[in-house]
Amino acid sequence: MMNLMSLTSLTSPTMSSLSVNTTFGSFQNPKVRNLERLQDLEQRFNAKLIGQETAVNEVCSVIRHIITGFHDESVPYGVLLFAGPTGVGKTELAKMVAEELAVPFLRYDMSEYNEKDCQSTLLGSGPGYRDSEKGGNLIKSLQEYPVAVVLFDEIEKAHPSIFPIFLQLFSEGRITDRMRNTVTAKNVIFIMTTNLGSREIFRDLQGSSAPSLSAVLRPLFVDIFSPELYGRIHKTIIFNNLKDDSLVKITENFMMTLMQEIYQRKNILVCWDHNVIEYLAHSKSSPEMGAREIQNRVRDLTLPILSKSYASQLFSEGDIITFYTQSDGLNIKVLSKGKKKSQRHFVHSTAHYDFYLSSPRSKL
Repeated sequence: MMNLMSLTSLTSPTMSSLSVNTTFGSFQNPKVRNLERLQDLEQRFNAKLIGQETAVNEVCSVIRHIITGFHDESVPYGVLLFAGPTGVGKTELAKMVAEELAVPFLRYDMSEYNEKDCQSTLLGSGPGYRDSEKGGNLIKSLQEYPVAVVLFDEIEKAHPSIFPIFLQLFSEGRITDRMRNTVTAKNVIFIMTTNLGSREIFRDLQGSSAPSLSAVLRPLFVDIFSPELYGRIHKTIIFNNLKDDSLVKITENFMMTLMQEIYQRKNILVCWDHNVIEYLAHSKSSPEMGAREIQNRVRDLTLPILSKSYASQLFSEGDIITFYTQSDGLNIKVLSKGKKKSQRHFVHSTAHYDFYLSSPRSKL
C-alpha cells in the first residue's frame, strides 16, 4: 500500500476536530465572518492568478454560496472539474480556495492510481484481508478532515475502476469503505483537474466563449468519466491558454520573487529593464506550455549567468547589478559596488530599471 503522505499534502495549518467541524458554520454567521471580504474576492484572486478571469469568477461564485449558506445541503459543497492546458493555474486556484476558506487542502496525484486494484488504496481492504481495519487513504483523510478542499489532480490518469467510488461521493456526499463504514463528505469541496481538451482549447477554439468550449469538450469528458459520473459534476471550469500580456506579468512576478530571494540571501540587488522581461517571457520552447515552464526558463536563463559572474568575482555581496539584453541573449553588468543593505523600495527608477527590495520574508 502506498504511503499516505506521498499522496496527500496538507497545506493548511492542522486544525482540531472542533475547529474543523465548525469552520464552515462560522462562515454563515455574519457576526463571526466579515462578509465585506466577499466584495473584493475576484480582485484578490485575479491579483494572484493571472490571466484566468473567467475561471476565477466561477470559483468565487461557489465560495460565496458556501460562505453565505446558499447551497444544497444534500450534496457536497462543490464538485468542480478544472480543465485546461498544463501550467495555467488549475492546481494553484484549488489551493487558493482552501486558503480563502481556511480549511485543509488535500491533494491526490491520480497518476499513482493507474492500476486496477487501486480501489483498496483509497477505500481500504475488505474483511479478512491484512490491515483491513486501517482503512484507505481517502477514508482516513475524510475522517480526520471532514471539512476540506480535496483535489484529485490529473483525474484522467486514474484507472477507470476508481470512478465508481466517486458516484456515491459526489451525489450523496458520503462514501462507504470495504468494512461497511460510512464517512460523510458533505462539507467538502471536491476539485478534479484534467489536461483533456488542451489541444482543442489552444488550436481550434481561440477566442471562443466558455459555454462554447464546454459544449465542444463535453464528449471528451463523458467518454472518460461516463455520463453518470460527469452528470454529478456541478461545474466544468475551462482555463484559458495564457495570452501575451499574462505571460509578461507572470514572468515579471517570477523574476521579482527569485531576485528577492537572492537579495535576502546574498545582499546583491539585481535590476532589469522591460526588454529583459520580454526576452524571458517569449523564450518559451512551446506556446502551449504555461507558467510552470516560464518559471523554469527564468531560472535557467538567469541563475547560470549570476553564478558564473559571481564565481569570476565580477560582483560581490553588497553590489547592485543589472541584467540587459544583447544579440545572443542576456548579460549582466555592475551598476554600483558595495552598497549596504537597505529596506527601501525602488520601483521604476529614473534609470528605467526595476529595483525590488523587500523586508525580510516571513516564514511560511
